[in-house]
Amino acid sequence: MGLVALEAAGPSVQRFYTEGVPHTDRHGKALNTWDPDRSFLMIGSWGVPESRIYKGVDYRWHQLVEAHYNTVWPWPMGGYTTQAQLEDAAEHDLQVILMRRIDVRNLESLQKAPQLMGIVWQDEPLVNFGTDAARQGLEQRNFATYQKQIHTVLPDLPVLVNTSPWMVGNGRSPWIQWHRLSDISCHDNYVIWPHTRSLNLGSYGSEKNGIADSMQLALEVNQRTKPTWLIVGAFESMDSPQAAFPFRYPTPMQLRGMVYSGVIHGATGIVYYAWDSNVTRFGMAPRRQPDIPGRPSATPMQAIMGETLWHTAASINQELLSLKQEILTPTVIMDYAVQIEGEPITPYPVRTLLKHHHEEGFVLFTVNMDSVPLKARYRFPMMLRAARPLFENRPGLQLPASGDTVELSYEPYEVHLMHIIPH
Repeated sequence: MGLVALEAAGPSVQRFYTEGVPHTDRHGKALNTWDPDRSFLMIGSWGVPESRIYKGVDYRWHQLVEAHYNTVWPWPMGGYTTQAQLEDAAEHDLQVILMRRIDVRNLESLQKAPQLMGIVWQDEPLVNFGTDAARQGLEQRNFATYQKQIHTVLPDLPVLVNTSPWMVGNGRSPWIQWHRLSDISCHDNYVIWPHTRSLNLGSYGSEKNGIADSMQLALEVNQRTKPTWLIVGAFESMDSPQAAFPFRYPTPMQLRGMVYSGVIHGATGIVYYAWDSNVTRFGMAPRRQPDIPGRPSATPMQAIMGETLWHTAASINQELLSLKQEILTPTVIMDYAVQIEGEPITPYPVRTLLKHHHEEGFVLFTVNMDSVPLKARYRFPMMLRAARPLFENRPGLQLPASGDTVELSYEPYEVHLMHIIPH
């Protein structure tokens, strides 16, 4: 087994948001300081179908509430109007990110819509507009004009685009510009293929456009001043492994790892793609769904995985909401050292973030982004009274004689969250 020592100031330990955490209230108004009555950790579902039973399939939104979502990104179906989407959201106490460009002449009617949280002007503008500089420049000017029109009537309402993780090669410059223009920095990053897309084929985190890299760039281009949202993939395409983008379902461990990789690298909102529906097949579902009228049938394993991931997301969402104050309050600056034991695939496979616990001590967020088992030792600059795993149904760790070290073992892609209590 190898032993890799990582410096506390290196890529393993995240040190952003030391003064405040850019996030929003439930209406999209930007905040930088924790407010127990207003701070909102957006947890959303992308491309949600109309809240109804449709051709025998139950898409009613109470199922999102039961799975601890607080926001919907409803699919802009032709007959499913903005007003109907907002009314459905109000019935379920959910916020709405509109995935359609509202006619600016109709904005007055939205001034009193408490469920409205933002408008997506365009999804994946690099994919949909191409990388031609002239076309990108034109669309960015169109976006800025629309954004200004919205803000004239609704000055606090975010207008944004969601980008793909095309922040390499000829996509990098327009990707950066879109994230600078948007009121909220938002991108998707779907990293689960038949193999991961790391150059080393074994990590979804640290690579030229993995979750760690895309999140870090999203923060850097805005000097860590904007709310940053990450859309993670919980779906499968029907493409063969030889296709350009043969996306596959994550495992429950991978899904949780991707979400916490985003949080550890600065996400203050998480969105899942997508509900298994007539809009998107194959995604997550509240129950096994082998058939959806008009769409391809699921294999038995796809139906099982869709149901499993729905309940996995529900569990993750409940964890995130219980940690809302920790996530949305400043990062703790502390010189703790990290050592990795094993044979990691990437140079810094374990990433960490330290926050104040809302009652006592600290919460240490950690994730192993590599597809190999590892051990980690965290040495703190003080004696510890306790180190208690969160959400693991096991007792506190037995601390070594030195009293300043926490040792953890990781499966591939595993997350550990620790309540650290000093003497």
